[in-house]
Order: sequence, then C-alpha cells, then structure tokens
Amino acid sequence: MKTKFYLILVGFILTIVLFISIIILGLISASFSGPSLIPKEYIYSFVAILPGPIYTDILLLYTIPISFYYLHYLTFPYFSKTWIFFHKIIRRKSQYAFLKIGEKTSFYKLFLRAFYAALFSFSITTLISSFSGIYLFRAGHPISGLTTLFICEDIFLGTFFITPISIIIFFPLWQMEDSGLVTYRHLPEYRRTPEIEGVHALLYRVIKGYAGLSTIITLAYYIYASFNVLGWDFTQAAILTPLILIALPFLVMGLLFIPILLHEKYILKNTSRLRKSLNGLKLIDIPDINDMEIQQ
Repeated sequence: MKTKFYLILVGFILTIVLFISIIILGLISASFSGPSLIPKEYIYSFVAILPGPIYTDILLLYTIPISFYYLHYLTFPYFSKTWIFFHKIIRRKSQYAFLKIGEKTSFYKLFLRAFYAALFSFSITTLISSFSGIYLFRAGHPISGLTTLFICEDIFLGTFFITPISIIIFFPLWQMEDSGLVTYRHLPEYRRTPEIEGVHALLYRVIKGYAGLSTIITLAYYIYASFNVLGWDFTQAAILTPLILIALPFLVMGLLFIPILLHEKYILKNTSRLRKSLNGLKLIDIPDINDMEIQQ
C-alpha cells in the first residue's frame, strides 16, 4: 500500500479497535453482575437510527460509505454542472477551463481531506443533536440532570452515521479539484489582480471554515457543560464522555478509508468522464513566469 494512505489507515484501524473494545466491554458487563462497564444500549442498538444490534451497525458503518462512494461515482458530473451554474451567479464574469496538473498527491493532503470531512460531519451531527429536541442516534432516555452527557453520547454515535453521508458533498469537490477544473476571472479595467482557482475552492473554503469554527465552539461548550454537570469531579468515569469527542474526528475519518482508496483508484477515469461531460471547456496550461514578461 502506498504511504499516502497510511494516516487514514491509522484511523481505519482505530475504528476497528474501538468497535471491538465496545463489544468486549459489553460481553463482560453481560457476564457479571454489578455496574455495567458500558451502556447496554451500545450493544443492542449502537447507532439507534440504524436497524439491529452493534454487530449489524458496524457492518453498515463500513458498507454505507462504499455505497455512497458509488452513488457519488454516478452523480458527480451532474453535481459539478450544478455547482458551476451557481458559481457563475456568485462569481460573475468568470471563465472556466481544465488546467493541466500532475497526478501525485501527498499523505498530508489525503489526511486533511478526511479530517475536514470528519469535522464537518461532527458539526452537522451537533446541530441535529443539540437543536432537534430528539435523540436520533443514542437509544434510551437521559437520566434527570445528565442530559448534557446524553447529548454528548448522541453526538458521538451520530457522527459515525453522518460521516458516510458527507461523501456526497466532499468527494465531488475533491474530484473537481483533482480534475483541474478551474475558474479564471480577469477584470483589466479594475485595479485588481487576476484570479485563478479551483472551481471547488469557494464552496470548500466555506465548508472548512464552518466545520473548524463549529467544532471548536462545540468542544469548548460541551466539555465545560459536562464538567459542570459532574461537579468538576475528574474521578468519575463519565468524565470520559465529553473528552472522547476530542478524538472523535480522528476515529470517524477511518470510515472514509475505503472510499478514498476507490477515489484514488478511479481518479483518472473520473477525470476523463468529467471532461467529456463538460466538453465545451478547454484544457489549458500555466506558462512559466519568464514567458509572461511584457517587453518594454
């Protein structure tokens, strides 16, 4: 396996370790009397919105991302056309083309892609869990006075469910970038430099900005609120509930490991498909800066 996948592979392995640990703790708790090591709801209904116990939920959490990747595979040319339509409205007087780019990428870039998708999924799940008034992802009902901790668990479980769905948004943007689809805007009558950037960049910046800011605010709020609920008693096991949210993005990004492998495998084929779909756009190259000098 190429080294560029190693960081995401670590996340994939961590999810497996997490799921196995939950199952083992659940089996131990079922075998002995006394306080449960883990909520029993995690075993008979891990992610409440999914059918079945934790065993089928885990299977679905690994297969749903693959299904969404192939849904993306079928629909991303239409997504690209739709986004270009709106991009023309937002960025008037823009021109569009395919820029000739290389084929290499780095492990750092793939990691950041998966990480931002995880942050975005975490942020969306937080909105659902915090403001919907219902608990879609955590089975059971909160104990009086511990609603904040219950919401933290709902966010924790829900992010595993939302992350695969984020493929529909992120993978088309990545494919547009990897295909070299760019927008160019030059207004010579104005005192401003020409703009050339990926068509995906405008939407991608908004998503990343929202995901990053929302995650920071969410973590700060729920960690502080949970500590208040627990009376700042760090000896209680429940203190781990809000703290695990910090590691959550690194865990759920592992669910994107196989889809990212598929993305890299089919990237050239998908680039060709996108160029055929947008066959009115030219293939251009950026000249060397020395060739752009104006002779006085």
